[in-house]
Amino acid sequence: MSLLAPLYFAGALAIGLPILFHLIRRRPKSEVQFSSLMFLEPTPPRLTRRSRLDNWPLLLARAIALMLLAAAFARPFLRTASDSDPRLPPRRIVILVDTSSSMKRSDLWQQAVRQAREVIDALEPDDRLALVSFDREPKAWLELDESSRLPIDERRRTAIALLDDIQPTWFGTDTARALVYAADVTMADGEADLDSSADSVDSVKTSAIGPAKIILISDMQSGSQVEQLQSFAWPESVQVEIRRVVAKDTTNAVALPISDETKNESDNDRTDDRLRVRVVNAVDSDSSSFAIHWATKDAVVDESSRLPIQVPAGQARFVRIGRPASAVESLVITGDDHEFDNIRYFATDPPATQTLAYIGPETAEARDSLLHYLQRVPLDSQTRHVDVKKVAIADVNSSLDPKSTPLIVVADPVDADASKRLSEFIGRGGRVLIALDREAASTMMASTVSEIVGAPIQVAEAKVGDYHMLSRIDFASPMFAAMSDPQFNDFTKIRFWSHRSVKGLEEPWNIVARFDDGDAAIAQRRIGDGELILLSFGWQPSASQLALSTKFIPLVFSWFGVTNHGIVGNDLTIGDSIPFIPSESASIIDPEGDRASYQSEKDLDSIDSPGIYIFENGAEQKRFAINLPESESRTDPIGDEVLESYGVLLGKKVSMEQAKATDRQLRDRELEGRQKLWRWMLVIALGILGIETWWSGRLSRTPLPV
Repeated sequence: MSLLAPLYFAGALAIGLPILFHLIRRRPKSEVQFSSLMFLEPTPPRLTRRSRLDNWPLLLARAIALMLLAAAFARPFLRTASDSDPRLPPRRIVILVDTSSSMKRSDLWQQAVRQAREVIDALEPDDRLALVSFDREPKAWLELDESSRLPIDERRRTAIALLDDIQPTWFGTDTARALVYAADVTMADGEADLDSSADSVDSVKTSAIGPAKIILISDMQSGSQVEQLQSFAWPESVQVEIRRVVAKDTTNAVALPISDETKNESDNDRTDDRLRVRVVNAVDSDSSSFAIHWATKDAVVDESSRLPIQVPAGQARFVRIGRPASAVESLVITGDDHEFDNIRYFATDPPATQTLAYIGPETAEARDSLLHYLQRVPLDSQTRHVDVKKVAIADVNSSLDPKSTPLIVVADPVDADASKRLSEFIGRGGRVLIALDREAASTMMASTVSEIVGAPIQVAEAKVGDYHMLSRIDFASPMFAAMSDPQFNDFTKIRFWSHRSVKGLEEPWNIVARFDDGDAAIAQRRIGDGELILLSFGWQPSASQLALSTKFIPLVFSWFGVTNHGIVGNDLTIGDSIPFIPSESASIIDPEGDRASYQSEKDLDSIDSPGIYIFENGAEQKRFAINLPESESRTDPIGDEVLESYGVLLGKKVSMEQAKATDRQLRDRELEGRQKLWRWMLVIALGILGIETWWSGRLSRTPLPV
């Protein structure tokens, strides 16, 4: 017989109490009065044993009752040889190894391999094992059902051999996606076991479906993206055991250039020839002194660009550094313990030359010319030079490339043949902006627009009392998106002295702004791959205050198609799609000079490390930079409670001996629960106590001998 709670059997020591009570002699309750003892001779007392056991059957009954009560509380049960077998049911173990770029730090990967080997070496013969690596997405190297078909020694050798083939990548971390994948794998395997078991109810109940556990081996850095777990209902039968790998040195900083996107009226330094850089220091860093500088392809440091900076742990600082020369390919930060994220690459192609073409009349006064104000918009940047000039309509022909001439501004009527050429230019991907800036040319300009779109419109002079203002502006349109913020979307200070009323702007026209009298102010229409923009006003001071306002520059940038004023082609990270269309003749050249075909999006697997890549399609070549995801630089670890807050069931590291002891205890509880011997012991003990009570009552009524 075995005991589930053997400590309770210590209560059997109470058996000494009835023995003690029996050894204590009771004093007589009655007294006999004698008048005098003086006439009696003293008689010495006869020596006898001071204590003796009276009514030993009653003592035995009490002792047996106490023994049964103590045994009942100790929860006894009978164990057979099969029940004492400590062999565990087959476990389902998924080793989930983090291979993201942050695992390149220090000796983290070596620690991860050791942790995984410990799990593999501790496998029992019937255990099922899955080996999964993950970065931005999980990858299965060994499946549960596949491992179950291998003998235990071969299973271990196979898992270790596969583990040796796994190496950290340059991709980001998506821990949520990996955990969901591993949970689905274990649950699917358990359901398959149930389906494959026998049809009888008893066999299903005894089906050898062991516990499911996910061994998560990771540095658990705060950029590992666990938020998506909140939309997943974590299964109650799957536990996650986190085995952390920890870097000895914790200082890590990253320099993140900030793209100078199209700016608004708050920016007064658009022509500043410096690049803004945000330097971020990790929360657990021990140092705050760093330096940034430019470097060439051959890692030659430009010492003249070296810029020291102090950044306290867990904080960020913004600095400006001179823009790179054409030979420079990377921005480097020094002073931290880990180099994996110290380089940010830049594709610095020679500036492209583009033209903003203007077709309009000559004016005596420069202030009355639309061209005069266009020429003062700073469209030049580090990557392009824009020539704003007047051209003849004859220059608009089939050889005019929309890439070199993205925008044509038309302020003068043209004939039908020229209108057709403008329509063809738009169809090839160009943009044409038609400004109805003069009342005198309204009718002829309406004919030009009608010829271009192939549908009639009518233009008439609007009645303006004092002035009109813009209203009902579509800030969701790319034209006004840069000014959608509440601090920049106030157009009430821009007054329009005159404008034209345009009819016939039904779909597919899109009116993005109207005047407060309801007339269309700005309308746009897609034609082929390009766009036609129609303004019912002029921006010169004689027509409106637009050219003198801070809204004019962002509007011209949107018309010209500018979305980035800084170093373009440098916002791509590993795993992103590239902004180039695949084709049979296209190819990607990696930083080492190796060429790979780019016929579909699947061919982007060749982009697997940071650096400068080249897209090539015939004579066209475009350089673009690939960098690490910013999230990988957030190396400070998160706590286990973060996963628990999303419903993940966490478990602790348990040795095989502890697991067997726990399993044996669970089996003992199950046996004891089925047998319930304690109930019979209580019944017998209560019966004996009843007999003892009746017996002792009779004895108490019997006179004691004198």
